[in-house]
Amino acid sequence: MNDSYRSIVQVSRDFITLIDTDHRYVFANKAYCRALGKTASDIEGCKVWDIWGKARYQGAIEIPLTRCLEGEEVVFIDQFPFGDTMKYVEVRFFPYREEKGGPVTHALVISHDISRLGELETRLMAYEFRDPATGLFNRRSLDIILEREIQANDIGKEARPIVLFILSIENLSEIRRQHGSGTATHIIENTGLRVKNLLKDGDSVFRSESDEIAAIITHLDDPVNVAPLADDVLASASTPYPKEVYEIRPICRLGIAVYPRDAAASDQLMERAEAALSSARDTDVSYQFYDSELHARSVEKLRLIAQLRKSLFEDRFELHFQPIVDSGGRITGAESLIRWRHTEKGLMLPGTFFHLAEETGLNMEMEKQVIFSAARHLARWKNFDIYLTINISAGLFEDESLIDLLLTALAQAGGVNPSRLKIEITESEGLSNTEIALGRMKQLRQEGFSVYIDDFGTGQSSLQYLKDLPATVLKIDKAFIDEIEVKVENREFLNHIIHLIRTRQQYVVIEGVENAAQAAILAGMDVDALQGFYYSRPIPADQFEKLLKRDLPLPDSLD
Repeated sequence: MNDSYRSIVQVSRDFITLIDTDHRYVFANKAYCRALGKTASDIEGCKVWDIWGKARYQGAIEIPLTRCLEGEEVVFIDQFPFGDTMKYVEVRFFPYREEKGGPVTHALVISHDISRLGELETRLMAYEFRDPATGLFNRRSLDIILEREIQANDIGKEARPIVLFILSIENLSEIRRQHGSGTATHIIENTGLRVKNLLKDGDSVFRSESDEIAAIITHLDDPVNVAPLADDVLASASTPYPKEVYEIRPICRLGIAVYPRDAAASDQLMERAEAALSSARDTDVSYQFYDSELHARSVEKLRLIAQLRKSLFEDRFELHFQPIVDSGGRITGAESLIRWRHTEKGLMLPGTFFHLAEETGLNMEMEKQVIFSAARHLARWKNFDIYLTINISAGLFEDESLIDLLLTALAQAGGVNPSRLKIEITESEGLSNTEIALGRMKQLRQEGFSVYIDDFGTGQSSLQYLKDLPATVLKIDKAFIDEIEVKVENREFLNHIIHLIRTRQQYVVIEGVENAAQAAILAGMDVDALQGFYYSRPIPADQFEKLLKRDLPLPDSLD
């Protein structure tokens, strides 16, 4: 900005600034500085968010500023804090080019204080953007906020789904006829509050039509996870209202659309959510996604979670055992691995269901069942000199009740010695809080339990805490034995890791052994035990017991 223009804008009562493509102030006039109680040197050279704070910047400034720097003239009215005073400000963003016809190099921002007008119009503004009967945001607010969320997502570094719910109270007209408009208004207002209580900060609820509540949901990483939330929303919204000796029971349906999967613009997303609601009515279901494939996946996930809960109650989970052998192939123990005996799908591996257990908090109960089941199997195999290992999540490992739980399980199984039950935790999860993890390992060792670090070497700090690690056993991950039969450097690297562990007098287990060549090489190394598909896949308890009774080196096939 040349000196003649600068002198003109300095005497203007308007707030005038020039902002570059890095969102950094290049110029701020005297009126702007006075309003903020700062000097030009305090402002010029600073990023916009340094002056206004990240929340205000991201919520009101970033989107129009970005659009301006892309060549668009933008005008809006909003409230901004100037010192201790909130001012209504009309803000105009003009694309500024240092060379005629050249690229946009700055945003020229001219703001005008309209606080007096704003104060007079506050009530009218509130009326314009809120439903007067319920106080909820109205359809106009929905259109504006949905558009803003989509714009913010478009300029963000990472795309995220925006979920739009349209919830209809199907019998609201009948409720109004039977119980009066006051009761109907109370129900629509309370439905909005019920929905809001189930959402997160940053999500929004609206009265979009006379008998509809809308919600914008932005906190979900995967739209498949919408189904459990939809189920909760419908259950809450449909909860009956007592009235004298009667109950007023709202009948609710839900239409769901997801940006950008179903639509690229806000008006399209609204249309798709309404279409999904119409489809729910036509098919007589409680909720419907616009995308049928997403609907099927979401419903299947919800169904699987329900079956998971039922199966835990019905004890449909069982343990399979993968033998752990010495260098000669003799069984010394086994890793206990959970399986789900599903009534329709048959035997299911943890990869298909354990993530659902973690999402719903069922994994802790599942792990407790594993502990008691492993203790019973050890009691059953008391005449064999073997141990079992069980996998424990970080959540249960850090739980104060873990040791009491283990001791109770062993006592109920008839007094199994703690040395026969080994606790496995993965390095990446179980050692995330090193202080708690090391303390828990010491407690377990004092009670006679051994701690195995599974997948050792895959974390980022293995060598850092190796010298202090009170774990008895380190299980070296399969990644370190891949191609040791063909690459000398891989063998040497593995030998070096084993040597480091051995200097700490710790027990070494190699997992993931897949072929005879690997087994032969590892048998010649200083390792204590081996595990992998070459010796045996995880097998049911009765088959594992047959192996124990045969007492032959593995690999060995069962008849």
